[in-house]
Amino acid sequence: MKTIRFFILEDMPDFRVALEQTINESAGCNVCGASDSVEGGFEGILESKPDALLLDIKIFGGTAFHLLQRLKDNQIPIPPFIIITGHEDFELAQQAVNDWGQQLVKILKKPVWSYWNDILPEIRAAIIARLNQSTHDEPENSISLNETRDVLYIRSNQMTHRFQISDILFLEVAGEGQTTIVMADGRQVTVRKTLNVLMNLLPEYIRRINRFNAANIHKMQYINHEDDTLILEGYSRPLSIGDPYMQDLKAMLS
Repeated sequence: MKTIRFFILEDMPDFRVALEQTINESAGCNVCGASDSVEGGFEGILESKPDALLLDIKIFGGTAFHLLQRLKDNQIPIPPFIIITGHEDFELAQQAVNDWGQQLVKILKKPVWSYWNDILPEIRAAIIARLNQSTHDEPENSISLNETRDVLYIRSNQMTHRFQISDILFLEVAGEGQTTIVMADGRQVTVRKTLNVLMNLLPEYIRRINRFNAANIHKMQYINHEDDTLILEGYSRPLSIGDPYMQDLKAMLS
């Protein structure tokens, strides 16, 4: 039996915990992550890669629709999702049919416990059907990776850029959902993709070294332990290594 991995987005702690417990006790289902906010949900979905989402509408930092739009804007596939909402938000939830009908599986009204055990197997079957129907196509002309050729293609602002991954020197957050990719030959390209999204596509030798930078460790010249900076081949500006990342870097180099 295939196990469906759910990510829960719900700002009421007691209800969120109850959902987690109930799903984990159900055959063929488990919870791979949970959050109460747009930001936490975005990071959690990137990390856990769930099969399906269980969403309350009103959460900290916005709404579930803000989260879905952020996933879409960053070219991250949106899993099938279920909305659980109160009567006061039900009309708002129905608008999701127009905006997100392809991914929307079901809209459930709170309180759900009176019919939960009956509806969950139906939801699970619908999710499996959606996953089986999926062609797993990437968003049109967005990001593709040819691992055998060590090449990354990124479309951004009506241009498709080709990057030889092994020639990437470092990446730097550019703000507003953008990242600047600096190549060993000096070329610098800013693309409309977050650093988190790009890190999911890149090999392990490109490592996060602080909140704003990731560097190609194969291009490392040396680490200055006096000020915790990284010097890369052919690049004069030192890159700071944040405390949380130093131990990870030392472990990789040991």
